[in-house]
Amino acid sequence: MNSEYGERFDLLRRTLEAGVRMVISSDAGVPDTRFEDFGGGLVIAVKCCGFSPMGAIIASTSRAAEMLGMADQVGTLEPGKHADILAVDGDPLQDISAIRRIVGVFKDGQRVE
Repeated sequence: MNSEYGERFDLLRRTLEAGVRMVISSDAGVPDTRFEDFGGGLVIAVKCCGFSPMGAIIASTSRAAEMLGMADQVGTLEPGKHADILAVDGDPLQDISAIRRIVGVFKDGQRVE
């Protein structure tokens, strides 16, 4: 990892430690991740920036919805809310890289092939 990335990750880590409520999004500018590899951004957030696995998942789901003013519509699995569900091979709370081992995607209750 080059020093510029190290400085960015250190800044993110210190910001998180200071209690700033952060959001992780597909255009968050996480170095060395592609838009189609959103899970890679979560892995970097945990391994390099100080997020816990659950913290990274919350930052990319319910907190993101809250910050967009859409928490009443999306962000958590609740009756009446819209949800897309990602099924993965493994437990991302134990190993965040499991978030990249996708075995199924469900949109509006239907499996996407």
